[in-house]
Amino acid sequence: MTQYALIFEAESIQSYIFDSGRLSDAVGASVRLDQLCGDLAPAGPEDKKTPDDLLSRVIATVLGREIQKKNDPDVAFSRRGGGAFIALFQSAALRDRVQALWSATLADVAPGLRFGLVASEGIHALAAAEAGMQAMKWQRNQPAPSLPETGPLTRLAPRTGRAAVQTMTENAQKEWVDAQTLVHRQRARRFNHDRLTARFSTDLQNWPSDLEREFPFNQAGHKEIAVVHADGNGLGVALQELAKHCKKTPDHYVEAYAGFSEAVSQATRAAAAHATNTVLAPKTRKDGFVPARPLVLGGDDLTILLRPDVAVPFTQAFLAAFEVETEKELKEARQKFNFLPVKLTAAAGIAIVQASHPFDRALHLAESLCGMVKSATKKRVTASEKEAPSGLMFYRQTVSLLDDWQDVQRVETTPKEAEEGVRYCTVHGPYLLHASKGEPTLPALAQLQTLADVLARPALANGPVRQLITQLHQSPATARKSWQRIWEMLAHRQDAATQTALRQALQALGLPAAPDALPCAHRSESPSDLHSTPLNDALTLAHLAVTQEEEA
Repeated sequence: MTQYALIFEAESIQSYIFDSGRLSDAVGASVRLDQLCGDLAPAGPEDKKTPDDLLSRVIATVLGREIQKKNDPDVAFSRRGGGAFIALFQSAALRDRVQALWSATLADVAPGLRFGLVASEGIHALAAAEAGMQAMKWQRNQPAPSLPETGPLTRLAPRTGRAAVQTMTENAQKEWVDAQTLVHRQRARRFNHDRLTARFSTDLQNWPSDLEREFPFNQAGHKEIAVVHADGNGLGVALQELAKHCKKTPDHYVEAYAGFSEAVSQATRAAAAHATNTVLAPKTRKDGFVPARPLVLGGDDLTILLRPDVAVPFTQAFLAAFEVETEKELKEARQKFNFLPVKLTAAAGIAIVQASHPFDRALHLAESLCGMVKSATKKRVTASEKEAPSGLMFYRQTVSLLDDWQDVQRVETTPKEAEEGVRYCTVHGPYLLHASKGEPTLPALAQLQTLADVLARPALANGPVRQLITQLHQSPATARKSWQRIWEMLAHRQDAATQTALRQALQALGLPAAPDALPCAHRSESPSDLHSTPLNDALTLAHLAVTQEEEA
């Protein structure tokens, strides 16, 4: 029987959220995006406290009744979540009415959002979806114009350069804003607790929507934020296996894809809630704001702003819970589709920047770091270890506005000139969530934390170690002398315990542990002349631990 598909996909989501560079605008955009399409996960306690998603209300308006998430007689979804959906209808007339109302609604509630929307049909659900996805590729090459158009006499919004439509007053100052920013700010002002934040916790109610007035920076006055972006590993491979199966048995298309999508969405939400309850809740004072602001939680993606002292623990907890929850959620799907993975892993990037740093650049850097983790861990995939291990990478940026890790590494962390054919990089990541003995060897986060604890001992003052990191970038020969003096200082103090701890921590990370050899090593994923050291990463962890203690 002929099936009629309607396919929607929001484009450039991150740019849409961070367009103006203000947290309040990003909050409004993220709340709106989260309420667009909903997902296939079963309704939880948080869903009962908030309105239905926009798509459900549009379809309900056309049908004249509420729709069912599963087994609805008029519409089924093979994909739903993360700002996208594939809806399959029994009637072309019904699909066309939904398409018309959906387009009109988006123009009103999400001005400026770039998206693809196509209608297609086929002899079965899979054929209809494939025809629609092919049409979507063509549509991406024909972007719709942005309205209203900006002419020579048009007043422009200073933050975005688009046509201004209204003035808004913030902190006793008037500002011209465009239609997109206007909607974001109006939305952000309504809630400190919404459908998106409720998925992280139904108990924590006060989530900041303004950096200056609400975000709970630590008492030491370190106005830094951490942008975290996490993304699942292996979804592309799993979807390829699903596609092969459905080619042979098209009748399984909706059940297979919807089941997999539901399992991943549910696992991501559960992992985010676990990390929130174990890390963020204890750091939130009674009647105070949570030291975080979620921005994206859909499919296998997570983007969140965090206070730096909780960024690494939160990410670590999320990655660990994501593995556990995907194994739990995929168990049922594997009973029918045994080619699906037993569990999924994830990668994460953490960009730590000043609060005044442009959000979009910080996010791009976090995404770039996440991509670096994926690239490095993919090389670990073998016949016995079929999925890339979970890992993370972080960087504290204090100098430039570069937003691509390759550029940051080239400009900020690695000297141009080599010494005896070797250049030294002061960032050693990525780090695995779990220690592994596989090849190529990658260090584990726990091993880095051990080194950070050693460097935080009174016998190893931060000054000489920080100086050594600077010298690695400027003069490796001088850095060697400084490294030897550090060992001589420990020997002079007769601190055998610290010497042993330092030696063991370096050896666990696969580094030389002797005064006459710099604590650097070549990483298999790096250029042949590039060696790196984890000292700066360890000092960053130690710095975050200090701010955490000050906040406590």
